[in-house]
Amino acid sequence: MTKQIPPSVIAAMVAGGGIGTAAGFMTAGERLEEQGAPVSKQLTGGIGNGIKDGLIGTGIGAGISGTAIALKQIFRK
Repeated sequence: MTKQIPPSVIAAMVAGGGIGTAAGFMTAGERLEEQGAPVSKQLTGGIGNGIKDGLIGTGIGAGISGTAIALKQIFRK
């Protein structure tokens, strides 16, 4: 029961992951900068938060795209 993931779902996952990573990195870096943390702490904290938010964005992108595909198939019938 292996099916190929549609390209639109992969594209949405990549886009969601990229946006989530960038947003997470920037917000954590800004927060740490405002707290007066050294640059190395800003980078490592930003990377950790960016990875977490990137994974969330990947899931959201896949969920939205998968829902759209499912609704399209339901209403097509």
